[in-house]
Amino acid sequence: MSWIDQFKIALIEENEAKMSALIDELPTSFESEEDVISALALIAQAKQLFEKKRAQLKRQMNELERTREFLISSEKPQPSSKRLDIHF
Repeated sequence: MSWIDQFKIALIEENEAKMSALIDELPTSFESEEDVISALALIAQAKQLFEKKRAQLKRQMNELERTREFLISSEKPQPSSKRLDIHF
């Protein structure tokens, strides 16, 4: 199976590890100019996918940080002395 076909499959599957490995194994030459153009287009699509996933991850991390800050700020303060801890 050609490098281009393998990359297409990895891109469709959104298999980031496989795409990275294929980029590392980028052929030094292709059979035609059309193959070169296809490879460049596929790499550009992979870059867009990576950027999209990075933005999603950043949003998720920000949400987790806001949740963490909320939980910390809403924790019930512990009394400084047991004598003042009155239960009914």
